[in-house]
Amino acid sequence: EAGGGVNRAKDRVVATVSHDRRTPLAGVFGTVDLALADADPGPVRERLDTVRDAAGSLLGIVNDLLDFAKVR
Repeated sequence: EAGGGVNRAKDRVVATVSHDRRTPLAGVFGTVDLALADADPGPVRERLDTVRDAAGSLLGIVNDLLDFAKVR
């Protein structure tokens, strides 16, 4: 069947995005959370908050892409 190859390729991409993009983000969140636990108020904390917010935005995009791929 012609669509079978396309579906298998899509499944591989979804699996790769799910694992290879989400797993490092978990490490970013964990590391930033540890750093925030020790950070005093000020510029360093603000930068860490910015990193955490950016990682959250990226995770949202990855999750949206995965949700979209499941619908297709």
